[in-house]
Amino acid sequence: MECSLFAKLSPLFFITLVSLNPSTAVAVGKQQDWGEGTPNFSTAEPLNNSDGKYDHWQSIGRVEIQNGMTCSGTLIDTRGRANDMDGPAYVLTSGHCNNLNPDVVLVNADASGSVIFNYFRDTADDPKSYPVTKINWSTIRGQDISIVQLDRTIGQLISDGVQPLKLASALPTEADILIIGAPMEGHVQRMACPREHSAGVIEGLWAWQNQVSNRCLDVVSGISGSPVLGRYNNEVLAVVGTTTRGSGQSRCNSGAPCEVVNGQVSKSLNTNYTTPTVGLQACFKDGLFNRNNGQCSLGPAFTFSNTTALDWHKLERDHSGQVIPWLWVQSFGVDRPYFRYKFTRTLAECGVPGGYSKVFVSNSNGQNEVRRELVDGAGMYLLCVMGQKQKIGPPGQWDARNARIYWRWMLEGPNKLAPIYSISKNQGLPNEYSVRTFPVTPDLDAYKYQYKAGKEVDCLDENNYVRVPPSIGVFEIDTNEGTVKVCLKTTDLAGNPSPIADFQVPE
Repeated sequence: MECSLFAKLSPLFFITLVSLNPSTAVAVGKQQDWGEGTPNFSTAEPLNNSDGKYDHWQSIGRVEIQNGMTCSGTLIDTRGRANDMDGPAYVLTSGHCNNLNPDVVLVNADASGSVIFNYFRDTADDPKSYPVTKINWSTIRGQDISIVQLDRTIGQLISDGVQPLKLASALPTEADILIIGAPMEGHVQRMACPREHSAGVIEGLWAWQNQVSNRCLDVVSGISGSPVLGRYNNEVLAVVGTTTRGSGQSRCNSGAPCEVVNGQVSKSLNTNYTTPTVGLQACFKDGLFNRNNGQCSLGPAFTFSNTTALDWHKLERDHSGQVIPWLWVQSFGVDRPYFRYKFTRTLAECGVPGGYSKVFVSNSNGQNEVRRELVDGAGMYLLCVMGQKQKIGPPGQWDARNARIYWRWMLEGPNKLAPIYSISKNQGLPNEYSVRTFPVTPDLDAYKYQYKAGKEVDCLDENNYVRVPPSIGVFEIDTNEGTVKVCLKTTDLAGNPSPIADFQVPE
């Protein structure tokens, strides 16, 4: 997923009420509506700030880190009770904005890039840009979150008029939220909607627990890393990570996240997913990033290697209809002397320390192996693995937060989705047409599309089918001798055949 949004959830915000222009909020009873009456599910509203009306959102801007994606991010308020103004300025964004590898968590890694604040459409002549020096934390495993450090203190940014936003200590009772971020082709804009259900989400190699969903409009490329704000307290609740918008019928693939419960895969249409930031304030002490605090919810950072994470297999049954067991053998290396694992069919359970296996010694050569026969029918199976420093004692509260999650998807035929295609007339060749085929994960395999065409062809006859070039997914039909019948078929990613599409060219 590109840093669109799944970039694959919203950052945390700090705001001091004394800095607000009286026109910035509309009273709702005793509450202030930071959305200023914007209806939920309305289109994104670009914001202007030349008059200072939205100075309280100067701290939400454009994040560009070398070798990363273009995203949004937020200066967060990490000052302690002593109002530590000399601590570094920290920006919250999505993990996938600078780390696409689920095997690795980046910790205190040197980095270069910039964050541009006051990023409104009418303040282009007054940008406030600051260099990035370090990635303090970045993970795409279990969570989709990143904390980056600037080369200025938080006090210096406040002096420049960039007010940090506060991290929420709890989700508010009111469900209404705001997403404030900058799309690739624009500047800071405001979106409004209620937050909805929480779910475990898979997007290709990435898997996240406890993602909070919403259906705000216009979550597009560049909105990844944007903060999700409580509408009536302007505090950061989450960080925007990914969306199902524009993903067609694909499921669990890059740009097409899905939810997994009890082995069943579901896809919520037009839904955005965000990583909660409640509890993140405990990861800072005296103005400094300190993930070793036992209350810090980020969890441990362990590195995996030699792994494969996703695969599709055909579910087969014997003559009596019983499932023929399929043996899942998962190999992996982990940079800890011990590990625990858990097999489950509900993604959210990977983040719960309870139910994991006893401690196993990790092989010094980095080649550990876990096996399980899959016998419970079609659907998705999950393996969660966490590294451990010591052999004695139960896992800690946050030890499963960054568990490495592997999955296998058992697909049972018949595949019900017919091939998807489009027909277009070739320019300058009046009797020639192009037929384009479309892959759908996991139902229509781009590499297995086949066709045959003629005046009279039998689609059920297996002979004379020709492979559609998978690199372009297009084949040509010549109609010089009149209308042509076309037969088109493929399989799902486990090899179950699709229905056959039978159509005429021209239609």
